[in-house]
Order: sequence, then C-alpha cells, then structure tokens
Amino acid sequence: MWLGFVNDCGWGAQVRYWELNSSATNTDLFTPQLITGDTTGFNAANTIQMQALDIEAIRNFCYCDWNVTTSFGYRHALRDSQGAMNFIAQVDRPTIIGGQTALYSGASSSISKFEGDGLTFSLAGSRPTCYGIDLFWNMRGSCLWGNSYSSSSAAAAVGTPFGGANFTTGAVSGKSDDIWIGELQAGAQWSRCLPCSNARFFLRGAFEYQYWGSTSGQTFAEAGVFDSGVSGMYVSASSPESSINLVGFALSSGITW
Repeated sequence: MWLGFVNDCGWGAQVRYWELNSSATNTDLFTPQLITGDTTGFNAANTIQMQALDIEAIRNFCYCDWNVTTSFGYRHALRDSQGAMNFIAQVDRPTIIGGQTALYSGASSSISKFEGDGLTFSLAGSRPTCYGIDLFWNMRGSCLWGNSYSSSSAAAAVGTPFGGANFTTGAVSGKSDDIWIGELQAGAQWSRCLPCSNARFFLRGAFEYQYWGSTSGQTFAEAGVFDSGVSGMYVSASSPESSINLVGFALSSGITW
C-alpha cells in the first residue's frame, strides 16, 4: 500500500507499507514401515511473517524519454520465521528383552527473528508505449540495524512396559545485528482517465524479486533417548540464519491525480 504527493516542481513525499504472511503444514501420521513393520508419523508446521514500512522524500524528473522517480528515507522492517515438528513411533521390542512395544515421541521447534530500523533508497522508471501501456521498472535497496533473536528446542521421550526416559534441551541467542534488503520489479502498466475528474486509474503486473540478508545468530539443540540399547531416537533443531529470496508475480492498482 502506498500514499504520496508530488508538487509541480517534482518534489514530494510518500509512505509505503508491505507485508507477507505465509504458513505451511505437512502431516503423515501412523504409517507402517514396510521393512521393520514399525509404525511412525510426524506433523510439521512452518510460518513466516515479513513487514516493511517506508517514509521517504521523492523526486520526479525526465531522462531520455523515461519518467524517473528517485526516493530516499526511513524504513522499519520485521522478519520472523518459526518452525515446529512432532514425531511419534511405535517400535516392536525383541522377545529376548520382554517383547511388546516401545513408544517414542519427539518434538523440535525453532525461531529466528529480526526487527530494526534503517535507510532505504530507490530508483524507478516508466515509459509510455502503444494502447495506453507503459513499461516500468523499480529498484530498491535498504540497510537496517536492529536486534536479532533465535532459539531452538528439542525433546525426546520413550516409554516401554518396563520403564521410560525423557530428555529436553534448548538454546537461545540474542544480539545486535544488521541486514541488507534488495528489491527488483519490472513489468507493464495500463491506465485510463476517470470521467468527470483529473484522476487516472492504473493497473499493473510485474515480475518481482526480493532478497533479505541473513542474520548472524544461530542456535542448535539435540536430544536423544534409547531402549536397552536395542533402538533409539535423536531429535535436533536449529534456527535458520540463511538469507531469504522471494520470487513471484505482482498485481497492483491505484489512482493518481
């Protein structure tokens, strides 16, 4: 979403807000294994939330038949990714140690979050063609300073007719951090004048790419349990520190006057 104003000399200001919320789940419960006959299952979920708020000064001018806009200002941004997984397994125990079954369960989770403030700058251009279609492109870069937080936890448990065991571990990290953000957009725009007004409606479609740099903090946790040395289970979790790349197609519309 955006809102801006430009005067007759080409100077102005704008406010922009962008947000992404996405989640995914994967479930496979109580599936018998063909070779061992054991029964296993898991449930995994991941979420990501990203936000950016820009407050900028802008300048419009013409260059070689292109309408060019530059901007420079302040950005506040958030990147929060979380993941969790639960696992369960029912294992047949050998007759020599009492038979029956052992029930294993495990859980892991991770969080990686960055929130900060910094500078953003952009360069954009548009050029009219035929049939009211304009070609356009946008490039934007941002450098942010803030705080990153990450955590990981892992838990494992086993229960048998003759006893059980459980183990839980975790790790937490928090520090001052900085990331770079790069954005690229290129596409076409159609527009037409609205009746009885000086306003103009536009509709645009574009290829879009975004790069959000990696955070420097990472955590790792691991837990394990065993049943009389016959079988066992390890559970591990790590918070991601890698960069995020977003690729897709964008549709937008608005009014200028």
